[in-house]
Amino acid sequence: MDAVKLKAPLPSVEGIRPRDLVVVDIRVNDQANDPAPPAHIADVFDVMRLQAERRGGDFVLTHSQIAMARTYRDLVERHEAGGIKCSSAEASGGGGGGGSADSFTQARLDASRLIGTLRKRVGDGVAMEIRRIRPSHRGTRARISDRALVDQVCIMDQGISAVLRSHGWIVNGKTVAAATKALGAALDRMQGSARAPRPLTLHCGTQPVWPYPEIGG
Repeated sequence: MDAVKLKAPLPSVEGIRPRDLVVVDIRVNDQANDPAPPAHIADVFDVMRLQAERRGGDFVLTHSQIAMARTYRDLVERHEAGGIKCSSAEASGGGGGGGSADSFTQARLDASRLIGTLRKRVGDGVAMEIRRIRPSHRGTRARISDRALVDQVCIMDQGISAVLRSHGWIVNGKTVAAATKALGAALDRMQGSARAPRPLTLHCGTQPVWPYPEIGG
């Protein structure tokens, strides 16, 4: 299991919130493609892993699933913020970077298209794992769509229990396990042929370079 060190003592499991912790050291046993950098602000997936370790259980999401989730989150956050940063020289109008309004606009369009592709792969349906939980066992007739589950966890930094509560579900081992499995399956679909996403980098220039040509259409 991964070993994680934090700058500050870890609060109770219920008190852990994403972005409140800084992961300063992560060591993995035999995983060469750990999706998290050596030092970073903790996100919901770090919190979920720490909670699983505290309970003595396994963290069931895979490295590739987490990498895809973080890529999707970063892409959406940058796009919604007005998005993709140019180099400082291009932003200031200096140097020979060749940046232009057209290239920036094209990069934004590329990002929008990729977000749409990823969301289409997730779909707006309800996972079988979710449908199998009877209303009497979840406390409500409301269902949780795959898209809502992905967006609430990946973009809104909500843990599985928080997502369940927001839809009126009872939180217990069975409902958490079902929602977690549904999330993993949705992230697998989101990856498509890109099984190991590379770090999200995009440069604005004469010809914008998109880092995921295999899933850009």
